Amino acid sequence: MTRVIHRELTAGDLPESLRGDIDPTHRVRVVVEDIGAVDAARSAAARRIRALAGVGRDMNVSIEEAVRRVRDLRDE
Repeated sequence: MTRVIHRELTAGDLPESLRGDIDPTHRVRVVVEDIGAVDAARSAAARRIRALAGVGRDMNVSIEEAVRRVRDLRDE
């Protein structure tokens, strides 16, 4: 069974990471929904994607430069 909790409070009651740039005096509605346990396969796939997203960051090459290099290799 899915459980959903609705709560209304002021934005100032929220942690800053959730509040963002909402005025702390404004009223907000928070909805929390239980979406079940994390699927181990999805979790592993997400870790692989996050690891791949960081590949090459230490190469000090801009995305534009990397694309140019790939196109140069393709066009050889």
